[in-house]
Amino acid sequence: MHEVLILLAVVALFAVAFIIISMLSDRITSKMSFRNIFRRRANTLLVIAGSMIGTALIVGSLAMNDSFERFIYSQIRQNLGEIDQVVVTSAESERGYRALFSLDELQPLIELLETENLTDGIMPILAREVTAGKEGNARSLDRSLSTSAAIIGVEFEKLREFGSEGISFTEFNSSNAQDLPGAIITRELSETLQIGVGDTLEILIDEAERVLFWIQLPRVVVTGIADHEDLLGYSGLRQGMENSRIFMTPEDARRVMKVGMPDSYNELLISNRGDYLSGANLTDRVVSLFGETGLEEEFRMVPIKQQQVRMATQGNVGLLFFALSAFAIFAGILLLSNIYFMLAEERRTELGTLRALGYTRKRVARAILYEGFFYSIIASAVGIGVGILITRQILGGFVDLTAGISMLLPVDNAAMMFSAFERTFVFFIKPESVFLGFFLGLLIPLAIVSFSGKRISMMNIVCAVRGIPEELGKKPRRQLRLFMYLLLGLAAILCYSGAVRQSGAVLLSGLTMGLLLFPLSFPFKRRRLIESFCSIAVIFLIMFSNQIPFIAEQSAESIPLMIVKGFAILFSGLLLVVYNLKTFDSVFSLIMRNGNNRSPAAKVAIAFSSRNRLRTGLTVAMYAVVVYIITLISIIPYSQEKMLDKSRNDVFIGFDATVFPVGMQSRLPSETELLAIGGIDDVAVLESAFLNIRLPSGRISTIPAYILDEGFSENTVHRNITLWEGIPDLAQARQNPWEYLITRNNAIIVSGALLSDLLPGDYVELILPARTDFSAIQAVFSGREEVSDDDISLGYFRVIGQIPETTFSFFNGVFIPKGVIDSDLLAGSYVDSTMLLKTSNELSLSDTRTEVANISRRTNSLAFFVDDVIDLINATVKGIIDILRSFLYFGMVVGIVGIAIVMFKALYERKRLVGMMKAIGFTRRMVFTSFLLETSFIVILGLVLGFITGTLTTYEMFSSPAFQGFELSMPWNQFLFMGLTFYIISVLSTLVPSYIASRLSPAEALRYFE
Repeated sequence: MHEVLILLAVVALFAVAFIIISMLSDRITSKMSFRNIFRRRANTLLVIAGSMIGTALIVGSLAMNDSFERFIYSQIRQNLGEIDQVVVTSAESERGYRALFSLDELQPLIELLETENLTDGIMPILAREVTAGKEGNARSLDRSLSTSAAIIGVEFEKLREFGSEGISFTEFNSSNAQDLPGAIITRELSETLQIGVGDTLEILIDEAERVLFWIQLPRVVVTGIADHEDLLGYSGLRQGMENSRIFMTPEDARRVMKVGMPDSYNELLISNRGDYLSGANLTDRVVSLFGETGLEEEFRMVPIKQQQVRMATQGNVGLLFFALSAFAIFAGILLLSNIYFMLAEERRTELGTLRALGYTRKRVARAILYEGFFYSIIASAVGIGVGILITRQILGGFVDLTAGISMLLPVDNAAMMFSAFERTFVFFIKPESVFLGFFLGLLIPLAIVSFSGKRISMMNIVCAVRGIPEELGKKPRRQLRLFMYLLLGLAAILCYSGAVRQSGAVLLSGLTMGLLLFPLSFPFKRRRLIESFCSIAVIFLIMFSNQIPFIAEQSAESIPLMIVKGFAILFSGLLLVVYNLKTFDSVFSLIMRNGNNRSPAAKVAIAFSSRNRLRTGLTVAMYAVVVYIITLISIIPYSQEKMLDKSRNDVFIGFDATVFPVGMQSRLPSETELLAIGGIDDVAVLESAFLNIRLPSGRISTIPAYILDEGFSENTVHRNITLWEGIPDLAQARQNPWEYLITRNNAIIVSGALLSDLLPGDYVELILPARTDFSAIQAVFSGREEVSDDDISLGYFRVIGQIPETTFSFFNGVFIPKGVIDSDLLAGSYVDSTMLLKTSNELSLSDTRTEVANISRRTNSLAFFVDDVIDLINATVKGIIDILRSFLYFGMVVGIVGIAIVMFKALYERKRLVGMMKAIGFTRRMVFTSFLLETSFIVILGLVLGFITGTLTTYEMFSSPAFQGFELSMPWNQFLFMGLTFYIISVLSTLVPSYIASRLSPAEALRYFE
C-alpha cells in the first residue's frame, strides 16, 4: 500500500513539474488564470476549503500511522534495546521456566556467528521471575513490602560491550560488609519497596516456600540503583516486560536461585550489527545460520525483535483511518467535480470569447487547468496544517481514553501504568509523509480540473459566447453509448466469472453494474422509470443475496464481498434519488397547490434543485457518502453495547463478581471472610484446567474446562442455553440444566464461542494432557492441536447444551461436573482457581465493592464486578468509536462547503432571475426563503439518503452468518442529534448568499451581466 502511495505521489510530482513548465511557456494564460482566483475572494476561500479536505485526511492518516509506529518503536527500544534474537532450550523445566544449558552447548552457533561477522554482541543470561521484598518481608502479600521482579544474572563486562553502543549503567561493586551477593536494582523497584543503596533485599524463588517459614530465604545487598533507560530493558523471554529488575553476576544469580550447575544459563541474547532497528534486517540470515548448526532439536531461536518491528511497520492504524477517510475523500472528489464543473460553466462565455479571438482548444483547457492548479497548491499547503491539527486532536482523544479506562480499572497502579503510555504516545510525522500528503492531495484536484478543462475546451464557440445551452453532439453521443456497451460487456463477464468460480463479490459486482447501466445504455422513452426500477432491484438483490448458499457462506469472512454489498446499496440509492428529482418537484407541486404565500418560494426552490440535476446530485452524494459510513460505525457498536447489557447475567456465568489471583505473590481470599461481608450472599470456587477434546469429526482441540461443584445453584448460572431435545425434562424446562449436569458424570455443556460446530446431542471424548508445563495454554492461543500417547482419556460425554456463540462471557470452554476428573490426576495439571461472588441487598453495591476490594488488596488478588466489566468495555468501545467518528465528522465539511459553494454560485447565476422574481412581486422574505428552502431540500435529502442506505447495509450485515444471533439496535437519539447538527450548520453556511440575494435591487439585478 505504501509503495502505491509513493508511486502516485511521484506521478503528481511530475504533473506539477509539467504544469509549471507549461505556465512558463504561456505566461499570458497563466497570468490571466492567476488573477481569476481573486475575482471573488469568498468563493476562492470556499474552493480552497473544499479542495484541502483530501490533503488533510491523507496527511492525518499518515501522521496517525507515523505516531503509532513511533510509539511501538519506542517500546521496542525501551524493552529490547539491541536484542534481536533469543536462544532458549526447546524443553521447559518445572513451572514453565526454560531449562538450563551450558554455554559450551551453543559454542558451534557462537563461532559461526562470529565467523560470518553478523553480530555485535552475544551475551548469556540467567533470568527468572521472583518475589522480592524488604528483609524479612518477601513472604508478605502486602504490595508495599514485596513485589514481583525479575532476576537477571549477567556478566557486566559483556553488558557494557553489548550492541553497537553498549549499555551504560552505575559501576557495579559486589563487595559489601555483610558478605552477601550484590545487586543493582531498577528505580521502579526501589520506589515500590522504598529501599536504597546498602539495604538488604530478600528473594522468594519458589512460591511453595512462602509457607515454609523455617527455610531461610536468600538475601542480596543493593549496591546500586539505575533508571530503566540506563540498564538492559529486557526481563527474560518468560517474564515479558517487567520493569522491576535485579541485576547481579551469573555466579550470584545461581547462588540465589540455588542452581548447582556451574556455567549454566537459560537464555542467550544476540545483537545483530546495526542499531536497535536496522539489526532486525539480518535476523533471517542469523536464523538460517542457526538451522545449519544442527541445534534445532535441543534449542530454538526466537526472532523477538523482528516480530515486533513487523507489527510496527504493517501500518494497520494508518490503513484504518485511510479506509475511513476514503469515504470523505470520495465525497471530496464529488465536491471538486462540482466546483470545477461550475467553474468551467461560469468561465464558459469568457473562454468562448478567447476561442473567437484565436485561442486554441489546448490553451483554453490550460486556462482552466492553471486556475485549478493555483487553487490546489494553496489548498494542499493548508491541508497539511489542518491534517496535523486533526491528528493532534485524535491522539489527544486516545490519551484521554486511556486515562478514562485507567479510572475504571480496579487496580491500584493503573493510573501509573497509563501515565507511561501518555508520556510515550506523542504526535510524530515523518517528512516523507508530509511530502506524500502534499502531492497526493494535489493529484485528485489536478485530475478533475484537467478533465473539466478538456471538457469545456470542446464547446461550440457561438453557443458559448451567446450563453446558449449546448446539447451533446451525435459523435460524443455514439462514443458514450459505445463506452456503456463496453461496461455492460464487462458486467456480463463478471457475472459469468462470479457464477463459475462461485465468488460472491465478483457476481454481485457484475449484477449491480449491469442493472444500473442497462437503462443508461439504450434510448428508452421511460428511462427514469426503468432506472428507478433497476436501482430498487439492486437493493433487493443485495438484501436477499444471502439466500444464495455460496454468498451466505462467504459473507462471514469475505471483506471484498461486504464492500461490494455496501457500495451497491449506496450507489443504487444515489441513482434512485437523482433520477427522481423531478418526481419530488411534481409531488411537492401537488401538495403546495392550495398552500399559503410561501408556496411560490418553495416551488422555486424545489424547481431549481430538480432542474440542475447534476449539481444537486453531486451535492446530495457528498452528504450521503459521509453520513453513510458514520451510520455504519454508529449502529454496529451500539447494537453490541445493547447486547452486552442484555448479557449482564452471562459475563460471570450468573454471578455478580469474580476474584482471581495475579502473579506469584497472590492468593485467593477465604470464603469465610468474603461471606462475612453483609453484601455477599454466595461464594463459589471455579477451578479450570486445559483439556483436549476430540470432536465428532475427529479433530482435536485444546480448550479450557471449568469444573463445577454443588455450589453452582440454579440462581447463579446461565439460563440462555440451547438444550438437547433428547432429554424431555431439559427440553420442557422441568429441570435446571446445571443441576442436571452437576449430578451426572457423562454430560457436559459447551460454549459456542469456542466450539460453534459442536451441537447439543453430540458425543465427544475428553482427554487430560500429561503435560505439566504451560504449553497447554499456548496451544489454545496458537491453535495447535495435538495429543500425546501419555495423555489420559476421561471418557465420552454427551453435550446436553450449548451456550450461544453471541453470549459475552469471561468463561468460555467446556463445563464439566467435579467428579469427572480424579483429584489425584488433576493435581498434576496446571489448575487455576477463581472465586465467584453473588451479591445481596443487605449492603449497598458501593459498600460491598469497597469491602471486597479491601480483602482482595490484602491478598494481592484482583476483584471485578460485572458492572465494572460492562462499563469498561462500553467505555473503551464508545471511546474508540467517538474518535473514529470525530475523524469522519471532519469529512462533513465537504458537504457543508459544497452546499455553500452551490448557493454562492446560484446567487451569481440567478441575479437576473432574482431581479425578475422581485419585479413580478416576490418580496425579500420570499427570495430569502427560497434560497433557504433549496438548501434544506438538498441537505435533508442527502442526510436521509445516507441514514437509510447505511441502515440498510447494517441490516444486511446483521442478517449474514457473520452476525448470526446479534440483534440490530438503532441509536435514534444519536442520529437525530447528528442530523440536526449537520442541518443547522449547513443552513448557517448559506445565510450569507441567501441574505445577499434577498437584498438585491430589481433594477441592479436585471442589468447584471458578467
